[in-house]
Amino acid sequence: MRQPRVDVQLGPDRWITQADWPAPAQKVTFRPQQDGSLGAKPSTGTGSYLDTAQTEVAMADNPATTNSNRLAYLTPPLQNAMRLSGTPSVSLRLKLDKPTANLGVLLVDYGTDTRIDYLENSLTAAQGLTFIGGESCVGQSTAQDDGCYLKAGDNLETSGFNVVTRGILDAQNHESLSRSTPLTLGKPYQIAWKMLPQDYEFKAGHRLGLVLTGTNDDFNKDVSGNGTGADVEPGTGAKVTVDLAGTSVSLPLVTGK
Repeated sequence: MRQPRVDVQLGPDRWITQADWPAPAQKVTFRPQQDGSLGAKPSTGTGSYLDTAQTEVAMADNPATTNSNRLAYLTPPLQNAMRLSGTPSVSLRLKLDKPTANLGVLLVDYGTDTRIDYLENSLTAAQGLTFIGGESCVGQSTAQDDGCYLKAGDNLETSGFNVVTRGILDAQNHESLSRSTPLTLGKPYQIAWKMLPQDYEFKAGHRLGLVLTGTNDDFNKDVSGNGTGADVEPGTGAKVTVDLAGTSVSLPLVTGK
């Protein structure tokens, strides 16, 4: 119990040990700008998108291309590496033309790199690991558990971007997750929520991206007995108008300005 409590993998074959998690961090706030950049100062103007069901790849791909189903904002290339450790949060100032919409936010690392593919789930790889053959056995075996584990290594892929973490909220649950409160059409609301915790290093030369979008199709499947999936919800079709002056994402950063 006196040893460090956490091992953190920062990338392929890159591990660090630390006393606890998350690492001590400073909260840094980024704000979307009207020109499509992501900076420190509040901006003016608005942006809008439609709440439709999309995969994360479709949401994050080609961020410089106009897409009616998302808004994308990028920092300039980072001068130094920047490590995120902890729970990001997002705050949106918005209004809807329908009583609710599914609100989605992606934090994306843009830059071609060899990364761990944690999304693949197959017979040969799962959750960032690829099975390399053979087993390692530890301790005694029982009838229910033989105490052996498949040997595995990093499952790698070369990609132009990586979705680091995400946050999803039904707008009508902006006051309570257990109680619905439909929004008044055209009325501005300030809606804030936490994204999924993560530990990730953005390398120097890469760009940090914030993508505002609707229904996340990767988490929107009803899987039937034959292994196929159908959309539980296709998206509300609501138009989400975002006031940039009241919109921001706050990140717990260990390193990087």
